Amino acid sequence: MGAPGSRAPLAPGFLTPVVVEFQMGDRHMVVKPANVGRLARMLADLGPFLAELVELPADVLQRMAGEGPTTEDVLELLQRLSGEAELPLRLVAHGTDLTLKEVEALPFDQFAYLFAVVVQVNADFFVRAMPLLGEAAQRLATMVSVDATASQTLTPPGPSSSTN
Repeated sequence: MGAPGSRAPLAPGFLTPVVVEFQMGDRHMVVKPANVGRLARMLADLGPFLAELVELPADVLQRMAGEGPTTEDVLELLQRLSGEAELPLRLVAHGTDLTLKEVEALPFDQFAYLFAVVVQVNADFFVRAMPLLGEAAQRLATMVSVDATASQTLTPPGPSSSTN
């Protein structure tokens, strides 16, 4: 208990830590929400594909944030990320303690399951943070576009003529 009148800090409402443990072959897997460093690496990898992720149907996003994605949801997400074949592999590596080589060696059914678990455990990142980041990226793109248009129509400042 703190000083009189002080309150304990409230946890942000969007943080819902979920840990999933399961056996995968002879390996005990523990998938935890990604820490800040892993989220930064995920975001760096996902940057070029942000618009694709933001365009996921609302029901897919709801399932990811709730009971978990269906097989069809996972396939749709993989399809949207398929422009760069290694991206889903890197996301699984970032979301687990597996190396990229270990992820590459997984049978597809284990990879798809692990991918779904990583997405579910990090649902706050994929479902809540990504659309916000997408909105910010769209606003920034609009601002840059408007700024570029304005610079083409305005005369750049230069030396003024003097009548002295």
